[in-house]
Amino acid sequence: MQNYIFTKNSGQLQALILRPTFIYGEGEKHLLGAALKLCSNYGGIPYLQDDNRGHHQYIYAGNMAAIMERGMTCLRENPARYSGEVVICMDSTLCKRFVDVE
Repeated sequence: MQNYIFTKNSGQLQALILRPTFIYGEGEKHLLGAALKLCSNYGGIPYLQDDNRGHHQYIYAGNMAAIMERGMTCLRENPARYSGEVVICMDSTLCKRFVDVE
């Protein structure tokens, strides 16, 4: 695993930063509870004055795993190209309400 992260000669950290949105999986029964806990820990969801108030972006756990696997492959094959990149990970760029997540 270290060979995926550290370059062989320079010893510098090579990283691809993955920023997932809300992650969910099969049988998810705690998404709302997890979101409420997150809000409690960080003082709530920021108030946004627009039509998307209460909407969020989600990613299925299996899709996140595939992105992670691809990210490791990219770093291994071409660390100079991918190191330092930030990838926002979501299933769709459209926002959904909590109650509409499938």
